[in-house]
Amino acid sequence: MILGIDAGSRFIKWALMDRHRVADLGRISSEGADLTGLPKLLPRASSAGVTGYGRHLLREVFPACRVLSEISAHALGARHLKGDTTLVLDVGGQDSKAIEMDRSGRVLDFRVNDRCAAGTGRFLENMGRVLGIGVQDMIQEAIRAQRSAPVSSMCAVFAESEVISLLSKGTPRGEVARGIFESLRGRLEALASCLSKGDFAFTGGLSEVSGAGEALSSRSVRLIPLPNGAYAGAIGAALAAMGN
Repeated sequence: MILGIDAGSRFIKWALMDRHRVADLGRISSEGADLTGLPKLLPRASSAGVTGYGRHLLREVFPACRVLSEISAHALGARHLKGDTTLVLDVGGQDSKAIEMDRSGRVLDFRVNDRCAAGTGRFLENMGRVLGIGVQDMIQEAIRAQRSAPVSSMCAVFAESEVISLLSKGTPRGEVARGIFESLRGRLEALASCLSKGDFAFTGGLSEVSGAGEALSSRSVRLIPLPNGAYAGAIGAALAAMGN
């Protein structure tokens, strides 16, 4: 058994692989996690691969582990989940990543948005807090809305102020929600603009939310949620530990 660990900003996700088969998946919160005690919380394995923001910290806990960049891990994982994947868009809590591979799975190019929360899943969570609803309900209200209230700020902090102002003026919540998704869609489209156009395998925590792929898709960037796409990084780390 091989263990892959994706130490993200919100969750530590793991994938247990039996050869090339996913045997088990799981996650624990990153907040306040005691990394030294992590091995006791995870399945036992003969070797491990680690990726994510906390990958270098995990090297101290798993000295013999294979350390992998997030780009390589998500490319490997997405390719495993959908064999013909050449384009990947990962939306996590802290950043977003657009990746292009060739037919053999080799990474050709990538782009990362890690400068502002406005292009991440956390942005939607914060906007949902302002609206008083969860991300899933935001999606449903945005889909039902007949028009959108533009949220044009490129900064997450200013965008939040913009949303508060719209609500105070009596703008319907659904229209604001639709404007929020259009804002994030535009950022993701810009992130992927330097890569080939087509269908992107949608990974990361946001890909688990029903309707998110549809709400964030555009003409040039069509998002296809993958089963267990939130675990693509952990699966890729496990595959790397196997020597793939």
